[in-house]
Amino acid sequence: MAGKKSVENISTEHLKVHPLIENKYAVGNLVAMQFTMKSYGQKQPITVVKRKNVNYIVDGVVRYLVSGDAGITELECTVINITDEEVLDYRMKVNQCIKRSVIETASLVEHFFGLVGTSQGKKRDLLGFKDLLSEEEYGEVGKDKFLLACAVLGLDLKPANLRKLMFVYWNENNNPKATGVLEKLNEGVISIHKAWDLLKTKEDKINNQERRQLEMKEGSCNEVWYQLYNQSSMDMSVVEDESVRLCIDSHPYLWLRKYKNQDDLCHGWEKTVEEYVENFVLFCQEKKRKLVKGGVMVTVLGETYRNGYKGVCSKVELALEKDGWIILDVNIWAKNNSKYAPHPNRFINSYERIIVACKPGAEPYYQDVMKKSSTEDYQIKKTKSGGYYMASPESCITNVIQTATYNQSEREAVDKDFQHDAPCREDIYTPFIQAYSSVGHTILDGFIGSGTAGVGLSMGRNVIGFDVDHESIEFSKKRFEKILYERTSSVESDLQIAA
Repeated sequence: MAGKKSVENISTEHLKVHPLIENKYAVGNLVAMQFTMKSYGQKQPITVVKRKNVNYIVDGVVRYLVSGDAGITELECTVINITDEEVLDYRMKVNQCIKRSVIETASLVEHFFGLVGTSQGKKRDLLGFKDLLSEEEYGEVGKDKFLLACAVLGLDLKPANLRKLMFVYWNENNNPKATGVLEKLNEGVISIHKAWDLLKTKEDKINNQERRQLEMKEGSCNEVWYQLYNQSSMDMSVVEDESVRLCIDSHPYLWLRKYKNQDDLCHGWEKTVEEYVENFVLFCQEKKRKLVKGGVMVTVLGETYRNGYKGVCSKVELALEKDGWIILDVNIWAKNNSKYAPHPNRFINSYERIIVACKPGAEPYYQDVMKKSSTEDYQIKKTKSGGYYMASPESCITNVIQTATYNQSEREAVDKDFQHDAPCREDIYTPFIQAYSSVGHTILDGFIGSGTAGVGLSMGRNVIGFDVDHESIEFSKKRFEKILYERTSSVESDLQIAA
């Protein structure tokens, strides 16, 4: 391929696309090219060959196609002398290029936008990172500038994808705690959208963590109150209807515990399983009246094994559903040191169920309860199926809770002489209070017993408790007052440190 070259300005009226490449060229983004031509004019000549009096375009067709809309009537052309047989070979050779890496592309875009050295906060506003799903939010740079960048740099990207690419680059490049997302994107193993989605997941997790930390701080210093009633929770008319966010308690177990100072009903010692389940539902109906729409009831329920398995938990669950409750979950409390019990024809039982049900009418309040994971920081990891996910320092707890049966220190710290047959641990109540209520909400325990629900006070919730046993009410009051005193002392100590 040889021949002389010359540069001429030729009217667009005297140009035609060479027949050999008609309909074989990549049109690309005509709108983007129009912006380029309008803004900068023609910066690169098109290539033509002359056949008699006709100028046939062999390279630069898109520039020719948009010239009219760009207001250009004359194009700078490089005229070459090649045969028709050499036209396709020429196009193949002149269009050879080395593909830019994603990192280099993002760096060029940053330079094009004039953002080199700009603070991260300013970049977020300039590039429109607040809402990357919006087709209108392109920050101070604006959609036209994104479109122009695609055209000038020859990027086969829409402005929305370029914006996501810059979000990934901005978050990952030169970040000592980079997740590895930019590297995988640069290697071509994940798409721009997937890279953005992974980093958006990281951002959401960080925001949720900060929100939980703020709530914990607020919960340690906000004003709280409690009310205790020495009466059966079968009638809680002293509590305003639809004023409680969460009911959390542990019903008396069937035929397992001889509780003190019980009333005539003596719930837990009904003659039949059916009577027990019927009374169980009646107690829950009263709770339902006190709960707000979408309010949640959490109840710890132990199975009975007198003369064999009775299916108490399953029967209760079905009865609650029949009564109009929405069953959200049935959690397992696996006890590390459960008390030995005879077990004819079965293994030793070491767990109890924790039923979580919702009052219809609204979506329940819920937030994940997190625990420390094996990952020290946010990192992109590969799934067994070949996909990628964002591993984080925290993971959501499961619905299987493992603890010892009792924590006597919680009771002894208040009153060593007080005895209760089945005191529930605070770390059983705590995750459910975190998940289904927030600071300032009111929670209710229909069988306050040893006052475990008082942990809600330390978390910034108000607490209402009922029990027919006056000793349990007296002990719970001591426990609650101790919690309030410790909260006040902690706040005063923090204020002194701050001062």
